Amino acid sequence: MIDHPIMENFTEGKDIDIEITGLLIVPGKVVVGLVYTRGVDIENKYPHMTLMLGSYQAKNSNDALEATCKQGGPFYKAYKKIESGDG
Repeated sequence: MIDHPIMENFTEGKDIDIEITGLLIVPGKVVVGLVYTRGVDIENKYPHMTLMLGSYQAKNSNDALEATCKQGGPFYKAYKKIESGDG
């Protein structure tokens, strides 16, 4: 078992609903789905699922999202719109 506060509410085998609200595609490198869940703690700054890997490793999904969705990034406005539920 992982010793981390986020694991306090973890239940193995529990089904949860997720909604993929956007995709980030870096051709040949990675495909990432931006996701939102209800009632599940996510510790990533940008909640996501890595859907496909090319030359990137799964951990690079966080870097790609940070580079594109942070304030000043090319997808910042779109990300904020999706995050607020208007997307």
